[in-house]
Amino acid sequence: MVKFSGIISKSIQKRAARGRKIKRLILVLILNLLTLAIAVALAFKFPKYCDVILTIWGGAVCFESLPSLFVPCKPQRVNVFISDAEVYYHNLEINEENRIDILEIDRVIDYGYFYVLKYEKGTKEIICIKEHLIEGTLEEFESLFEEILVHKKTVFAQKGT
Repeated sequence: MVKFSGIISKSIQKRAARGRKIKRLILVLILNLLTLAIAVALAFKFPKYCDVILTIWGGAVCFESLPSLFVPCKPQRVNVFISDAEVYYHNLEINEENRIDILEIDRVIDYGYFYVLKYEKGTKEIICIKEHLIEGTLEEFESLFEEILVHKKTVFAQKGT
């Protein structure tokens, strides 16, 4: 069994969520382009209301896009227990518990300073900071996920923040 326990800082949460944020931004841009096409078609159909249509579209874009770019993060105290069969995750800040079968983990990314376990087709993740290991070894952890473990070299990992 491998156990991690500690506080995950804002900077680590933001770094781990970077890929998810980029996917969300691309989706929002695609939706905005589709709605722009509809707005332009309506503007040609009703030229008297062109300025109103495009103003409403611009407001809707801002209302839709901005919240997706700014995801609030605060330090969170978590416990992660990993056995041969499952991963148990407990976020003490929001009292969230999750049990995931180890076969449901899609990918494990090693950023040098921490690991990110991705599951549910990469839409959800668990962060395990190497310094917060309280039981087991990093080699034992990596052997559990050797088939799906990806090592990434990043500036973030060298800083150790």
